[in-house]
Amino acid sequence: MNVPPPQTQAPPMVATVEQAASEPKIKKINFKGNQRITDQQLSRIVEKYVGVMINTDVLIQATEAINNFYRKMGYLAFAEMPNQDLTDGTVLIQIAEARFSGAVVEDPTGQLSKTNLVQKTIENQQPKNALVDLKAIDRASSAVAEIPGVKASVSLRPGANSGETEAVATIAEG
Repeated sequence: MNVPPPQTQAPPMVATVEQAASEPKIKKINFKGNQRITDQQLSRIVEKYVGVMINTDVLIQATEAINNFYRKMGYLAFAEMPNQDLTDGTVLIQIAEARFSGAVVEDPTGQLSKTNLVQKTIENQQPKNALVDLKAIDRASSAVAEIPGVKASVSLRPGANSGETEAVATIAEG
């Protein structure tokens, strides 16, 4: 009699106690580079990740939560995970808060005489060398739109140095 061998499935993968103990969990999250928002505020944003197994997805989610919080508060910043040893469960999130390097006025026609006024209007709302405040940039854009005879769009781009952002006002006669 020819009976086929019984079909068996591999047992589900179950982590042993030893394996689970060897995979580090997040015990603490530290921050570096934040000035505008306190460590305490940031800790509240990422507290749900404490006690979770360390993996790439969790680390990305934590940095994105910080980036989203900065944006919600009206600030321009970038949070990232520098290379680090995570075996003790301590995670460091590096935050680069953008500094305003100034306003640049682009006048494609070269015809307008109000470029200095546009630049000063922006820099009065968002001071140079200060941390970028997106609400101040919005106010600056609105103030530029109020200048008679000027039609402008204001945008942001990386500044000349790392961590800097500049406002670019492209103007035309309005």
